[in-house]
Amino acid sequence: MIKIILNIIFFSLVYSFVHSSEEKDNEVISMKLISQNCNGCHGWDAKGIENMYSITKLNYEEFIKKMNYYKKESTNSVMKRILTVFTDEDIIKLADFYYKNEDSEQ
Repeated sequence: MIKIILNIIFFSLVYSFVHSSEEKDNEVISMKLISQNCNGCHGWDAKGIENMYSITKLNYEEFIKKMNYYKKESTNSVMKRILTVFTDEDIIKLADFYYKNEDSEQ
């Protein structure tokens, strides 16, 4: 549980720092940093670990739908806390990173 809380704090700090940039290169760097935080729970290849869901099994639309669900309706406290700082545009940018960006390390 402590690891999850520390990941959330780290994620929030990193996200706050890099989110202010509007340049494309910085945006890709931002998404890489954010995705590395996702990897802390979802595995380094985003394919899931033990009881954690795989990000790669979702398609682009499912990913966006699921992230919005976690942000707005879910009782999953970890994902809800992580996504509180995301705008709808941020969720789309992260989906673009995972599913459309060739630079993605996923």
